[in-house]
Formats: sequence, C-alpha cells, structure tokens
Amino acid sequence: TPVELIHHTAGDIHPPLYYLLLHFWIRLVGASEFAAAYLSLGVGLLLIAAIYCIGSRLCGRSVGTIAALLATVAPFQIWYSQEIRMYSLGALLGLLAFWGAASFLQECASAPRTLLWGAVGCYVLAGALGLYAIYYVAFLLIALIVWVAIHLVRSWRFDSGNARSRTIGWLAAQCAILVLYAPWLGIALRQAVNPPVPPWRSAVS
Repeated sequence: TPVELIHHTAGDIHPPLYYLLLHFWIRLVGASEFAAAYLSLGVGLLLIAAIYCIGSRLCGRSVGTIAALLATVAPFQIWYSQEIRMYSLGALLGLLAFWGAASFLQECASAPRTLLWGAVGCYVLAGALGLYAIYYVAFLLIALIVWVAIHLVRSWRFDSGNARSRTIGWLAAQCAILVLYAPWLGIALRQAVNPPVPPWRSAVS
C-alpha cells in the first residue's frame, strides 16, 4: 500500500514521490521491467517539451528548438529516461522551479499581480515536489534563491516600495516550500546524518 511504501522509503536514503508514482504506474500498466521503465520515458519526453517551451519563452523559438534537440540526444537524458529511477523526474521538477523563479523576475518588472503569484505558485509547487523526488533539488533551490535575491536587492535602488512587496512574496514562497516539505523534513535530516547505507563509496585508486 502507499502507506507501507512511504514507511519503507523512510528507512531508505531517498524521498518517496517517485516510488509512489511508480506504485500507481505499475498497477496501471503491469510490473514488467519494460512497462515500469515507461514512467521515466514519459517524464523524459515531458522534460524535452518543457525545455522547448521555456527556451522559446526566454530566448526565442530557435533557441528553444536547439535546446530541445540537444536534450533529445544528450547521453544522460537518454540513459535516465530508461532507468527506473527518479532522476528524470527531478530534472523536470527542477526545470519547472527554475521557470517559476525566472517568471517571477520577469513579472516583477511588468506584469499584473495575478501572473506574479502564478509564477510563485509554479516555483513553490515544483520546488516542494522536487524535494520529495530527489534531495539534490535542494542545491538548485539554493541557487535560485540567491539568483532572485540578487535581482531583488538591485531593484531596491530603483523602486523600493515595489521591491519590498516582491521580497516579501519571495520570502513567503520559501516558507511555503518549507511548510509543504515539513512532514518529510525530519526524515530527510535523519537520512542525511545517519543513513542506513554508506552514502559515499571508497575512492577509486
């Protein structure tokens, strides 16, 4: 059951989101290795589509097309789209978190408040789900926090009133991610400090 799966995952070294998705996927399509791998394949295809859409929005359609083509033939992308593991899912959610942060910066300059909060919502949801998928998303979130903070600090010189409200919104987004991740935070810290298996392999001679 999903509850038993979460309990088992808590004793492992990974968060539970991918395993929950795989649980329901297997019940839908079967438990063969071939069928189970299609979950990662589907996520990998969504990642390519997301790269095209985000690249096109940020830098134009030609850049989006080239970025999507590069992702299509990238060895890591091909490899992990065949692995029954959470890496492609983490990449997709990390990309969506980046898109939310980038959109937040764009909307800060020009767009109405509804679009601004839509960008924040994308960042919060993708960031929280990313942490539930793979812990390394935390490093991406730290980079995004620093990146946006630098832009917000610069904006204080030109429009301190608007920058203040945007800063409060950005801080609220981090708090929202923490709240959403709070049920698993203690387990994540225990797995990091006292993992059930050695996290590091011995050095290669």
